[in-house]
Amino acid sequence: MIKAAVDDGRAHGLVLGRRIGDRVETAAAGLRGPGGAALTAATPFPVASITKPATATLLHALAARGALDLDAPVLHGASPRSLLRHTGGVGPGWRGDLAALGHGDDALARYAERTDLIEPLGASWSYGNPGYWLAGHHAAVAAGTSFEEALREHVLAPAGMEGADCRPWADDPTALAHDDTDPRRSSYLAMPRARVPSGGMRATVADVLAFAAATWPGGVFGELGVLGSGADTAYAEAYGGRLWGPGWEAWRAADGTIVAGHSGVYGGFRTRLWSVPARRTAVAVLAVGKGSENTVLGLALRAVEATTGLIEPPLESGPMREPLSGYAGVYARDTARHEVEADGESLRVRTVDPATGESSVVTARPLAGDAFLTEGTHAPGRHVEFLRGADGTITHIRPGLVAARRIG
Repeated sequence: MIKAAVDDGRAHGLVLGRRIGDRVETAAAGLRGPGGAALTAATPFPVASITKPATATLLHALAARGALDLDAPVLHGASPRSLLRHTGGVGPGWRGDLAALGHGDDALARYAERTDLIEPLGASWSYGNPGYWLAGHHAAVAAGTSFEEALREHVLAPAGMEGADCRPWADDPTALAHDDTDPRRSSYLAMPRARVPSGGMRATVADVLAFAAATWPGGVFGELGVLGSGADTAYAEAYGGRLWGPGWEAWRAADGTIVAGHSGVYGGFRTRLWSVPARRTAVAVLAVGKGSENTVLGLALRAVEATTGLIEPPLESGPMREPLSGYAGVYARDTARHEVEADGESLRVRTVDPATGESSVVTARPLAGDAFLTEGTHAPGRHVEFLRGADGTITHIRPGLVAARRIG
């Protein structure tokens, strides 16, 4: 399965792992990057946003020790619990030069001092990184150390994640799986320290599976309420029947079983974790190769189905909040311009790269609320979502995970 994906060029290299109870099975195919060494199951990957469930676990672990209050307001009335669930009204971006915060241990504290630069969207649910940066700061304060050391002490070590770390990678960036012929260009040295709680962890496939197992009932984090055994109380509705818990995306199979997970995208890496606590089963796919999101998601879903028999249901449709014409307009950010037109019973979204002038067009059909389903694609780019400001007006478009502000 993974060898075929490498052979036909969908990825430079892939690692697939499956854990059933205490039994772990892994397979690897391809290279660490163009012209690189062969991948093995022991190759560490930047797992990007799979870091978020680990960050959420850290805050819940500190709260269980009485060191942190998950429900205390920390930003415009939003609490750490709501920030971890993406329900705190925080926007997807930050109005400032994040790189200026640098790589020192004080970067998170410096970020937290400028909460006026955090975009206040007021949306009931909006996936984004800034809430995790702020939550990470509060975790570091509660632990009395750096975020990286707190995560290692309270999450990585107890979970048995022997090859995992989230300190900036300085010693040997060539040891990582990498899509760049010069790995220093995309190493974690280039990532501001403030971003680490949202996506700074590196781990092997066994580490990712060990973390999932630690959140199962009976696991070291099983009683924290981060994932649970499938109780609805752990999750909130996000869009189209998708659920969201503290750090975890989830869907419910036909028999009610919860499948929870997260994807990661960073530079030339694509990662996906699915966990089925009620079946004590987890699947992880780690890939090297830009543009391989659909490949990674498809492999992960097929592995879940083959292991458990569970099938992801289609997204649920429902009423829209606006006539289609209300979503039309021009939206822009530094790296993309989106021109949205109402076209019959769907939206036509033309995306232009300002640097090259190259463009692409997708058709987005109404799904529910402010979400549209994009034809022929899969998560995280499977839907186009519109975000609203505090006054209820549409302020952003998000085709996938990165949002652009409305300018016309």
